[in-house]
Amino acid sequence: GVAEILSNVYPQGLVEAENEKALIETVKKHIEQPQIVAPVTMFSLKDMCDQTLELYQRVLK
Repeated sequence: GVAEILSNVYPQGLVEAENEKALIETVKKHIEQPQIVAPVTMFSLKDMCDQTLELYQRVLK
């Protein structure tokens, strides 16, 4: 899910669910001090779909 991807590629942007105060603080911080983010290559849509289909195939066997 989104949290797993974010924790791997941009952990400083991860905020606990339902924590509005932390979300506001994190957004303000990123607006005031934008971060350089490397391109994400480890979570391509094709790879995630292939992994999901592989899991479904294993479950059905």
